[in-house]
Amino acid sequence: MDNNNYEIERKYLIEYPDTEMLSKLEGTEIAEITQDYLTKGKNNENRRVRMWNAGGCIHYIYTEKKKITNIRRIENECEITKEEYDILIKEKDPACMTVKKTRYRVPYSGLLYEIDVFDGVLDSALMEAEIESEDTEIPVPPFANIIREVTNESGFTNYSIAKNGYQRF
Repeated sequence: MDNNNYEIERKYLIEYPDTEMLSKLEGTEIAEITQDYLTKGKNNENRRVRMWNAGGCIHYIYTEKKKITNIRRIENECEITKEEYDILIKEKDPACMTVKKTRYRVPYSGLLYEIDVFDGVLDSALMEAEIESEDTEIPVPPFANIIREVTNESGFTNYSIAKNGYQRF
C-alpha cells in the first residue's frame, strides 16, 4: 500500500436527516451503495468492494484501507470492471454482512460532507467530513443535527457495522 494516500476524516452520528431537503441542496450528489468486505489482505488491511449507483450509472470500486489513527488511514482505491468485482466478491468475509446505504455528498463551507443513511436505520445516520489535516476546523452544517462526534469510536466504522450490525445506532 502506498503511504501517500491518506484519508483524514471526522465522523459524526447525526439525527436522521431530511433526505428530501438534502437532495435539493445545490451541488448534492446522491448514490446508492452496496458494500462488502473481503477477507483481510496480506498486510492485514481491510479490503472492500462497492457497487456505486449514481443516477443509474453503476461503478465498481475496490478499496484497501489501513488504520494509522482513528482520524487518519492509508487508503488505496480504484475503479474495477464488473468482471473483476464478480471475482473479488467471492472473497467476501463470511463474518461480515453486506452494508447498504444511500450517500448524500453535500458541499458546505469549503468542505464536502458525506451523509450515509443506512437501510433499516430510521432514527440516525452518519456524517463524515474529509479534511486536509487533523486540526482542520469543521463548521457544523445547517442540514445536520449532530448527536455526537464518533471519530474515536470504533463501532461506527463501516467495517464494524458490517461485522456487528447497526446496534450502535
